[in-house]
Amino acid sequence: MKGIIKIAVAVATLIGFSVSCTRDIIIPDVNDAPEGYRTIEFVAQVPDMNQVQTKAVDPDGGGVQNMTIFCFDANSLFITTVNVTDIIRDEIVAGNASMGGKFKVNIPDHSEYLQLVGNQNLQYFNEDDYRGMSEVEVMSALEASAGRMIYWARKTVDELKGHNTASNPVLLTRNQAKFTLEVASGVPFVQNGWIVVNTNAYG
Repeated sequence: MKGIIKIAVAVATLIGFSVSCTRDIIIPDVNDAPEGYRTIEFVAQVPDMNQVQTKAVDPDGGGVQNMTIFCFDANSLFITTVNVTDIIRDEIVAGNASMGGKFKVNIPDHSEYLQLVGNQNLQYFNEDDYRGMSEVEVMSALEASAGRMIYWARKTVDELKGHNTASNPVLLTRNQAKFTLEVASGVPFVQNGWIVVNTNAYG
């Protein structure tokens, strides 16, 4: 009987050890987040600027100057925003370091959906006015500043687990786009001209 008890204790110890060695790869061994928060860490990168040909961007508006995380719960309802203060620029494999980096931030532990927004001016954004609103209501209310690129991505907390290395960054989308028209061979097509519509202050 003593032998069986010893074996059971040994098995329990091994199970406990194996469980204790399992951890979420985006949460550090020492989680220094305040109570009610958890730490996330991810790498993000903006595709090469040559995908957008424009003269309407200020010289200081090209890179990711700042990053704000809009946090939503499991029902896609707004919780809060958190500003990323810990940015490591040398995590990008190639290109301009200002176009991405490794971002580390503490978010509320009941966050499920994250809107990653770079360079957004939140001077007139009052969180209390949007508390409990849906993602669509919150994000569609944002306006871009003139001449400043806005970068964006939407991820769940779990999806960010696969984006914590420079080889697989979160690809951020610009608020400006490149359009390409391809006409299939044999299809009649006549180009009468182009009309460009531009509102510099909003987007």
